[in-house]
Amino acid sequence: MALGFAAVPDALSFRLVNARAPLSLVTASGLAGDAEGLARIDLTIEGGRLVSVAPAGLFTLDDAWPSLDLDGGLVFPGFVDIHTHLDKGHI
Repeated sequence: MALGFAAVPDALSFRLVNARAPLSLVTASGLAGDAEGLARIDLTIEGGRLVSVAPAGLFTLDDAWPSLDLDGGLVFPGFVDIHTHLDKGHI
């Protein structure tokens, strides 16, 4: 049974197209959310870094860039656990 995980292109620069992200995390202009509060986006990664977030459909899979169609899959920033225990910091 296939789990549906996507394989990111084996390159430092590539595009993730037809993704969805929470509208509250996307600050690019021209994006609209759906009823679930998700925006359809295309992401450009250059040199291993996120360099652009654009409305979905701006790029096509036949561009010169390696691309992966996420078919509406969700993308999120890396999660970071930022909690601390102030009462235990000086023990």
